[in-house]
Amino acid sequence: MEEQEIELSDYIMIVWRWKWFITIVTLSTGIITGLICLKLPKIYKASASLAIVDPKIRISQNRTLNIAKYKALIRNKMVILKTINKFLLSDEPYKFTVEDIIKKLSIQARDNSRIIEIAFEFNQPEKARDILNFIANEVIVLNSKIT
Repeated sequence: MEEQEIELSDYIMIVWRWKWFITIVTLSTGIITGLICLKLPKIYKASASLAIVDPKIRISQNRTLNIAKYKALIRNKMVILKTINKFLLSDEPYKFTVEDIIKKLSIQARDNSRIIEIAFEFNQPEKARDILNFIANEVIVLNSKIT
């Protein structure tokens, strides 16, 4: 049997024959994707970095805050309740609880450093920034009271 060699022109003819199908599928996929993206809620993420520093005066070795303790300060219920009250997040249209705010907070320690990245997701960019800044400042105040 003889091997039949396939030319580039054969492929071009196949694509040309199916051009309308390819065009319709491509356009409909693009339009459907665009419509889905327009329907999705817009979520904005504000982030901040906090540096963990040793206190100037150490009473004992146990008083130095490590990263795990700092994370606990960020998730502190009193800090979150102050945030909810200040920004009226328990009222309409939000009706957030402490647990809801904690779920919207993400906390990560940078590798081999004493820096913690905190982020907050919200549907309004300015409010996301203000809420995160408030939480970060409250954590700094709370940390200064502890150390």
